[in-house]
Amino acid sequence: MDQSPPKGPTRARRRSAFTLVELLVVISIIALLLGLLLPSLAGARESAYALVCQANLRSLGQAQAGFQSDNRGELAGSPGTTSRSLLNDPQAAQGNPEFVNGIATQPWDWAAPLIFGYMSDGTTMPVKRAERFNLLNGTGGERDPLSRSSGPQGVLACPSNQIIAAPFVSGAVQPAGTDHHPVTLAFSYVSSREILWGAGPSAGRPRWASEGFWGGAATYSQPSSFRNSLTLPGDTGYQPTINRLGQPASKIFVADGTRYQEQSLTLVDHDVDSNAGYGGAFSDTGAWDVTFTRAYPKGRNAAGWDMSGISFRHGGGGANASGDGSLNQGNAVFFDGHAERLTLQDARRPEMWTPTGARVNYLQLDQSLQAEYRTRAERGRFVEMP
Repeated sequence: MDQSPPKGPTRARRRSAFTLVELLVVISIIALLLGLLLPSLAGARESAYALVCQANLRSLGQAQAGFQSDNRGELAGSPGTTSRSLLNDPQAAQGNPEFVNGIATQPWDWAAPLIFGYMSDGTTMPVKRAERFNLLNGTGGERDPLSRSSGPQGVLACPSNQIIAAPFVSGAVQPAGTDHHPVTLAFSYVSSREILWGAGPSAGRPRWASEGFWGGAATYSQPSSFRNSLTLPGDTGYQPTINRLGQPASKIFVADGTRYQEQSLTLVDHDVDSNAGYGGAFSDTGAWDVTFTRAYPKGRNAAGWDMSGISFRHGGGGANASGDGSLNQGNAVFFDGHAERLTLQDARRPEMWTPTGARVNYLQLDQSLQAEYRTRAERGRFVEMP
C-alpha cells in the first residue's frame, strides 16, 4: 500500500530575517525607551551627587566643631583666628610668596586648618604655600582640572562641580595658569565672610595685625565699600566665636558656592594671593547681598552660563539650565554641624549669613524680599538680624 503523505500545497519555509520596516520599528522603540530612561538615570545620578556633597559638608562641619572645642569656641577661617600669623607676616603682604607663617594660605582660608589639622590621613602637609593651596579644591593638586582626590581633601570637591577656573595672580587672571598655580577645578564651597570678620568697626587695628597688611587698617573688620550694606554688632567689636554668632543651627558655616564670577567673563577665576581681602578664594558675603556677592550672582555670564547655577548646582540643571537659576538648589552646613538643602530663594535671606545683631540694608536684598524686610526695619534702611 502506498504510505506517502497526501499531496497538497507545500508548507512555506519559516523566515529567519527582519524586514527593513520591522528593524526600523525596533530601533525606534529602543530609542524611545532610552529617551524615557536617560533623564531618570541622569536625575538619579544628580541626586546621588547631591547626597555626596551633603556628606562632604557634614564632614567639614564636624571638623569645625572639633576646632571650636580645642580653641575656646573660636571659628576656623577668620583673619582673627586661624590666619593671625598671615596678617603679621611680612612675606604674606607681598602677595604670592613661596612660604608663609602658619597653616592658612589666605586670611579667609578655613580649608587648610581643617583639612591638615583635623582631617589628615597622616600625609605631610606641603611646606610651600602654592602646593598647599592647590590641594584645597579637592583635586589633589593634579594637573587634570576635573580630577578628584582620594585623600581627605576630596571632601572639598562637590561631585556636581564641573567648572574650570583660572588663577588670579598679582592683579590679573592667568587663563593658561602659571608654573605654581594651574588652571583647575573651581572651588566648590565658600564660607560666610560676615560671620568670620573679627573685630568690630570701632575696635581699631588688632594688635596682631601688621601695618603693612590690609588687616592693619582701622577698617580691618569691615571694608568701607561694605558700610552701606551691613554693620556688625556692637561698637566694642564682634569676635568670631561660637557664643557670639547667635543660634549655631541657623548660621551657615560653608555652602555650595564658587567665587569670582563676573558677567563680562567667559571663565571663573580664583584669587591665589596670600593677602587676598574681601574673602579671597574661600569666603564671600553670602547669597543675600545681590550687589556685592561674587559667589551667588544673578544672570548669565558672557559664556551663557547661569551664574547662580555655577554655585547652587543641584536640582535645577546647574550652570547650563534655562531661566534665572531660581530652581537651583545648594547644600549648606551650619555651625551646629547639620547640613541641609536650600533653594536659592531661601538662601537669599540674610540672617543665615550674618551674626545675631548685625544690621543689614534691606535695599541690598533680592527685590522679592525687600518688602518683607522693610517692615522689620525699626528706622532707616537697616534691619537687625535675629
